[in-house]
Amino acid sequence: MRHIAVHDRHGTVITLIAGPRDGPPAPVTHLPGHEATEVDVGKSGLDLSSFESEESAIEALGTLRVELERKARLVRRDGE
Repeated sequence: MRHIAVHDRHGTVITLIAGPRDGPPAPVTHLPGHEATEVDVGKSGLDLSSFESEESAIEALGTLRVELERKARLVRRDGE
């Protein structure tokens, strides 16, 4: 899967889009001051298929941020 995170300059995830790696790129729109970055969700422990409701998915995304180093990846926020 290919994952695109829309985030602010602090790494706060606004939107996470998942699509097939070999499929066409997903259209991503965002507000000024937000960025769209392809991220590796592997080490974040996020399993997009495990959520029972939209609310639980939103809550899980609230515990993540985008960390930009050599390669963008989702990581747990400090203290959570």
